[in-house]
Amino acid sequence: MADVPETDVTVYEELLARWRRGRRRVFAALYVTYAGFYLCRANLGPAKGALEKAEGLNKAQLGDLDFLFKASYAVGQFLAGQLGDRYGGRVMIGLGAVGGALMCASFGRSDTFAAFAFFWVFNALFLSFGWPAVTKTFANWFPMRVRGKFHTALSSCYQIGPALTWLLVGALLDRFGWQSAFLLPAAILLALGLAYVVVSRDSPQQAGLPSLERLDRLELSGTDAAEAEEPPPEDTHDQHLGFRFTLRRTAADWRIWCVAFAYLGIDIARHGTLDWLPRYFADLAPNMKMMGVTSRAMILPLAGSLGAVLAGWTTDRFFGARRVPLTALLLVVVGAAILVWANASNALAVRANVYLALMGLFIYAPQVLLVGPIALDLSTRKASASATGFIGAIGYGGSAIMAVISGRILEAHQRAGDPMRGWQMLFTLWAVSAFVAAVLVLPLWRLKPGGEKYH
Repeated sequence: MADVPETDVTVYEELLARWRRGRRRVFAALYVTYAGFYLCRANLGPAKGALEKAEGLNKAQLGDLDFLFKASYAVGQFLAGQLGDRYGGRVMIGLGAVGGALMCASFGRSDTFAAFAFFWVFNALFLSFGWPAVTKTFANWFPMRVRGKFHTALSSCYQIGPALTWLLVGALLDRFGWQSAFLLPAAILLALGLAYVVVSRDSPQQAGLPSLERLDRLELSGTDAAEAEEPPPEDTHDQHLGFRFTLRRTAADWRIWCVAFAYLGIDIARHGTLDWLPRYFADLAPNMKMMGVTSRAMILPLAGSLGAVLAGWTTDRFFGARRVPLTALLLVVVGAAILVWANASNALAVRANVYLALMGLFIYAPQVLLVGPIALDLSTRKASASATGFIGAIGYGGSAIMAVISGRILEAHQRAGDPMRGWQMLFTLWAVSAFVAAVLVLPLWRLKPGGEKYH
């Protein structure tokens, strides 16, 4: 190091400084934009009551809309995963945001169930482009040694997104017609998608920097000049290794299947709350204003954002980057927390709100670990979009089936004059799905990242 000219060291330090600035910029762009994706999907939950009254839809039809969304989203996630590794984040996120915004606005201008279903299916297809591309872009900028804490912090965007969406939609529904709950969110997402394409970059190479692996070696070696000699071809282009490689790292890896089916289990609970919690509170308190309903329901995703951040930090700090032991423990706690909350004597009491916050904390913590750091540990950045897309496809496929079952259960018990019994059945199903997910991750107990050519 003593033989390295001072000017060379300054060049390397400037490279690292530009890399760190680029990471902050990309992180912020990903966070805000993907939170915005939920403006055009989490808006249906609080609008269900208004659609029942204004358009004559019943709970079974609303459950069918949830099914169609998730089924379309599952197919889109798999395709978007493969395409995301090929075309990168700016194309996929930009296309997803613009297309989703247009479909959501079209939904807001519709007045028949067939039209609602058509536009909600294509809304889901476009929005599914988002998360695999977010993970791909993140993996290109952040090395493996910091992914636990940073990726779970990034994942809190999809708890903050629904919470803010519910707040906005609740205010709109109290003042305007149900259409406003779809038109204004669509306009905001359209603006966010266009802004993302302008400000973000898919990889350090697109920003004129070396590859992630070389930048990480430079940072760890203290800007050793030897690391800057003979730049490899990877430094000038983030090469796609081919669909055979991405499929081998996903569909042909039994560990990814374990993660995918565990993710299905926790996603049943997550989407159950996301899709139905505002409607549940509206049933409990029919005279409560929608702003009050959504304010109470948003306790769960807000607490979930804290759980997401703490989960990644905890695995890095106390488990040596082993994610599965904490994930399995949290999945058991999720099931127990759901049962405790569901059996609270008064779901509108302050004590029940504490249970609801704990439920959100524990639902989102293992969920973000499964589709974030654990998926990245298994796939590396070269197949990161494919892995998250594959896992998401399995999870959303199961959630789609559960959406139909949920709507049918609620409608049947409402017609029987006992709607609360229907809700209790749903809560029990969510808890059981979390317990099953805990069992499914146990074969990966000793999994630890590292030993790969790429981060």
